[in-house]
Amino acid sequence: PDLKFRDDLYSETLGIRFQWMPDYLILARDRWFPEQVLIDEFKKRFPSVKIVLVEVNSAYLGAIEIRMEMISKLKYPQNQVDIFLDHSTPILEARKESLPGWDGWDRSVVVGNPYWDNVEEQLTRVDECIKKYNVDINKKQILFFSECNSTRKLVLSILEKMLSELDRDKYQIYFKPYPSEPVHSIHSKDYEMDGNKVQFYLEDKLDGVVYNQVDLVAMSKICDYHIGNIGSVNYGSFLFNKQVSTLHTV
Repeated sequence: PDLKFRDDLYSETLGIRFQWMPDYLILARDRWFPEQVLIDEFKKRFPSVKIVLVEVNSAYLGAIEIRMEMISKLKYPQNQVDIFLDHSTPILEARKESLPGWDGWDRSVVVGNPYWDNVEEQLTRVDECIKKYNVDINKKQILFFSECNSTRKLVLSILEKMLSELDRDKYQIYFKPYPSEPVHSIHSKDYEMDGNKVQFYLEDKLDGVVYNQVDLVAMSKICDYHIGNIGSVNYGSFLFNKQVSTLHTV
């Protein structure tokens, strides 16, 4: 059928019209802008639409921020989320420990982590990444995951110490930043931007920076040691039986 965009189904936040009333609004963040504005708008203008939150982080172990994230679920407008999609039963139980007694946990559904659903397909990039990142098979590789919470400064100081003290004839060190770090209002100070070229402030001391998210699975397979907070980034660490050093107590 020739469906027309309806003037009465217009989202000011998105700046678009819908052809029909949607059943769900699926978001990946509930504490950020413009997601909070979207939640508020849809609940007021389209009350029949269910707000669905995809939990981004696997908060198995974490800093005080994890506790604060759970408490924020009680705040407006994110307290209007109808359904939470979570990674696993243990992760959901860990979240509940940060906010015991909240009746909103009944709205959680365990769906897994879809990013890792096509691991075999993503592993076809291993040979490509070996060439791209100049991986030396005669050395051990370390994959160091970034951190964006209050411990970031200390975590980066650990990376600096490793870069200066480890025997680089035996180890290669790769850094995996969050995808939006170079343009983040707080963390962009750690990067230099020259047109489309991005450079991390420690890049000349590293063996590589994994900016491209599509390389994560392959590099997780390639690297022998994984260092970072225990969370969703560590799915590969356990799938590929890697040595893991957690920074969650830093």
